[in-house]
Amino acid sequence: MTVTDWTSRLPDLCCECDVKDIFNMNKAGVLFRVLPDRSLKVHGGDCHGGKKSKECLTAVLCCSWTGEMLKPLVIGKSEYPKRSRSLSKDSFPMVFYKIRKHG
Repeated sequence: MTVTDWTSRLPDLCCECDVKDIFNMNKAGVLFRVLPDRSLKVHGGDCHGGKKSKECLTAVLCCSWTGEMLKPLVIGKSEYPKRSRSLSKDSFPMVFYKIRKHG
C-alpha cells in the first residue's frame, strides 16, 4: 500500500474508535557511559580510541489524541535503578522494565 492509500483509508479506520483511545508511541535509545568520538587532546598527548560501551536504555513515550500522556516506560538491564533501592517504585515518574539479553 502507498501513502496515498493509507491517507484515504485512515479516516475510515479511526471513525470506529473513540478519540481518547487513539495513541501515538515513540521510542528513543539512550546510550550512557560512552565517551565522545571527538574531543580536545592535551598538546603532545596521544588520543586513542578503545572499546565503546554498549550500555543502553530504551525510552518509550505514549500520548493520546486528546493529550493524555501515559507514564514513560524505560527498558533496560535492571528492573529498578540500583542507586534508588531505598525509594518506592511508585515514587518514580516512569515505569521500569527489565529485559534479558538475547543469546
